[in-house]
Amino acid sequence: MGALVDSDDLADWLGLTTINTARAELLLELASDLVRAELDQIIDYVADDEVDLIARGANVLLLPQLPVWEVSNVETVDDAGETTILVAGTDYRFEAGEDHRLGILRRLPIVRSVWRDGLTVSVTYSHGYGTGGSTGEDVVALPGAIKAAVLRVSARGYTNPAGKRQETMGRYSYTDGATTPGLVLTAGDKHDLDRFYPGHRAGAK
Repeated sequence: MGALVDSDDLADWLGLTTINTARAELLLELASDLVRAELDQIIDYVADDEVDLIARGANVLLLPQLPVWEVSNVETVDDAGETTILVAGTDYRFEAGEDHRLGILRRLPIVRSVWRDGLTVSVTYSHGYGTGGSTGEDVVALPGAIKAAVLRVSARGYTNPAGKRQETMGRYSYTDGATTPGLVLTAGDKHDLDRFYPGHRAGAK
């Protein structure tokens, strides 16, 4: 996966009229991967992704990648490897939730119905952020908070790759190279990303 933000955005963020494109793109890609790793999310739009979930005897299954735009297929796999295709509205219900960030499959009928403990449930679904719009890769664009985190990390790496801090007192100048390097997520970055952790599902009750 590539960078979530392009070099023109980084140039604008830094207030530069020109930018070293190769360096900027490398930093943006590294910063994007840091954000993906922190959130444990792909973030980019992926159509018809397939995932095998192991049920734990609950009424709901949580889809791992958010936001979820469509669930196109759900089937169970028994101990003998036989598959059963489930029917939406009869066997399960997909609940998108606020901003499509709920992403659960609820077993039907709701009363006393659960996903059997240990059952493998194979799901095909589309998830992630796109370029803005309503369908396919044009689904809701990357949220500003995620974009800003990528830009902040990249900007720190671009302007101060060693993470040095300089202090001047009169004629004396002191540079400390032991401070936080540029390519890390700060506590502030993580705070801004908080709502995008998969455990913080909007609309979950």
